[in-house]
Amino acid sequence: MSDYFNRLIASSYLLHGDVIAYPTEAVFGIGCLPNNESALKKVIDVKARDINKGMILISHDLSYLKKYVNFKEISLAEMKYMEQFWPGPYTFILPALPDVSFYITGNHSTIAVRISSHPLIKSLCEVVGEPLISTSANKSKEVPCKTYRETICRLGNLVDYVVEGCTLGYLNPSTIIDLKSKTVIRKG
Repeated sequence: MSDYFNRLIASSYLLHGDVIAYPTEAVFGIGCLPNNESALKKVIDVKARDINKGMILISHDLSYLKKYVNFKEISLAEMKYMEQFWPGPYTFILPALPDVSFYITGNHSTIAVRISSHPLIKSLCEVVGEPLISTSANKSKEVPCKTYRETICRLGNLVDYVVEGCTLGYLNPSTIIDLKSKTVIRKG
């Protein structure tokens, strides 16, 4: 299948409130649109994930995150700090706007976000006009799927669509950094 049709089909699934699996920087991710509560719940169920943990929002451009991140609480120096790492495999913990779904923030007043250089992420976000939920394609406490074939075998019957494609080849999932404290929460 051509990249164009693959992305068109994936976008259609997202816009209809479905859950997809798709390649990211290092692993495949499971995602949906962040404004669809039933799809968010399905992502939690597919992963058997603790709802209190929250999930990552991924996009190719910060402007797509305005409905979710409280940018008023981020200083110019903090913005410049993040921009050193983006786009790339770095996820930052940022202040969330108060009306962001509990499924996304979990038991926190913050939200995890990443600006990706993956062309598929850019294409999907541009078509659907939103960032995507991104959590690794695996059941909680299992090893994440790294290939299309592995994702089909392990999760193909649990998600609505698996996007054909490849990761960007990074060896580990993204590094997670708390922006306010500059603490590395997970080393990638």
